[in-house]
Amino acid sequence: MSAAPALDLVALKGIAYQRIGGVSDELYGTIVRLLERHMVRERVEDIDGILETLVGEPRFVMEHMPFHISNRWWWSRKVWQGREAVIAFYQGLFRTFQSFHVDVFRYTVSPKGVVDAYRVGGRVLTRLLNFPRLGIRGIPVTLTMAAFLPYDPAERKLRGEHVYFREANALANL
Repeated sequence: MSAAPALDLVALKGIAYQRIGGVSDELYGTIVRLLERHMVRERVEDIDGILETLVGEPRFVMEHMPFHISNRWWWSRKVWQGREAVIAFYQGLFRTFQSFHVDVFRYTVSPKGVVDAYRVGGRVLTRLLNFPRLGIRGIPVTLTMAAFLPYDPAERKLRGEHVYFREANALANL
């Protein structure tokens, strides 16, 4: 672990990190601040705030999907290209996972961007399995995943996300 510049972090405070590829202190700070804002905005389901951390035409790719199944369901689409598609991605994510939460437990920064390893979860099937008198409100789900968030030096923002089930696959991008 390299020494990091002093950053005022909330979502990433105390999280294990690594710097690779000769990333400068200035670039490291810029990328980590973007990741921090992105994570904080995801935690409060603030889509406009999330979009502020992304380039004008972001691209999200679910790399764990073997192929594109359909645009009909949130979970069956492989690529989300452009601002409106990314808005639809987050609307589907937050609708699918009630009580949504995301917790980063490690991140790696390079001049190409950042990889974050995280746990994401919430409750699914809350409309179908909603029996408050029995204490049942959906099924709790937690997934451990990783994402590569490429950095755009011209716009000084993130280009989007490439989501993986394995951190090693995401790290191959750096």
